[in-house]
Amino acid sequence: DPDGNPWGLSFSTMFHMSNDSDKFRTREDLEALGAAFDGWAWTRTNADGTTTRWLPLYEAKLLSHYDHRFATYKGAEGQSLPRITDAEHDDPSIEPLARYWVLERDVDAVLGDRLGVDWMFGYRWISAPTNERTWISTAFPLAGVGNSLPIVFGPNARHLCFTQACWASLVGDFVSRQKLSGSNMTFGLVAQLPAPHPSVFDSPLPAEIDSQYLILSVLELSFTSKALANHAKSIGYDGTPFHWIPERRARIQAELDALMMHIYGLERTEVEHILGTFPVLRRNEERNFGEFRTRRLVLDFYDRMSEAKTSGTPYQTTIDPPPGHGPRHGV
Repeated sequence: DPDGNPWGLSFSTMFHMSNDSDKFRTREDLEALGAAFDGWAWTRTNADGTTTRWLPLYEAKLLSHYDHRFATYKGAEGQSLPRITDAEHDDPSIEPLARYWVLERDVDAVLGDRLGVDWMFGYRWISAPTNERTWISTAFPLAGVGNSLPIVFGPNARHLCFTQACWASLVGDFVSRQKLSGSNMTFGLVAQLPAPHPSVFDSPLPAEIDSQYLILSVLELSFTSKALANHAKSIGYDGTPFHWIPERRARIQAELDALMMHIYGLERTEVEHILGTFPVLRRNEERNFGEFRTRRLVLDFYDRMSEAKTSGTPYQTTIDPPPGHGPRHGV
């Protein structure tokens, strides 16, 4: 953007996986120290009544789009990590098992003047042509973070939700590949990528869609775990986590993709071209679903939004119930 950094985003790394390895503790280390594990962090009550806490060292390979519980070190053998199943995803108490943990006070020291953040947003630094997608980002609970996962800070939670929607979109992924020449999504590369000006989200979006609808879509996709309750609260939601329903999630994400295509001002032929540049995603979906499901869903939502724009009537979602109002745990 010619204004430089209108989104007010800043980038940071926390712990270097080699240079800071003296700070990392394994499960065996912490058990020997008498600490107790709660599924995410370890806590030890000291002789003087104080407590010491270790947060997981969260790594990029554990996340995917709108999902900080993509993979886990539980049962890991070799380089490939086990995926967390759909059934496990639908349990809001299950979290990915880390390989290492770091002292909470060391995390606080790195955060410095940002101390007080209670959730994070970041993206995978390393990509590969064998991946379905190039640019992968999500929100995740407060943790220690390895250098393969740059952390992104913004002026407020809503801005970060808009950022997440842009970065996780198919069009955001497409533009990232026009700049990426190797495998590293560097800070400089990300800063050069075209994105809507934040003022776009201050007014009704294409087809008279309110920006709050986008926020609610991001919320339902992201908030499937109790550990992200602070993220939900930061955007004004105080309810319980949403159920993990794969078919519903695919529709919500496709609708977001179609909306971002309209926000970027793309014609239908351009949308078709972009959808044709994801061969790994296409092959995987044709194998799993017998069709390129994402293409069908995105084009259907895109066309419905186009019809709403042409007729001058507000767009009405066909997702029932609408995003942000889906089935929740305990309700």
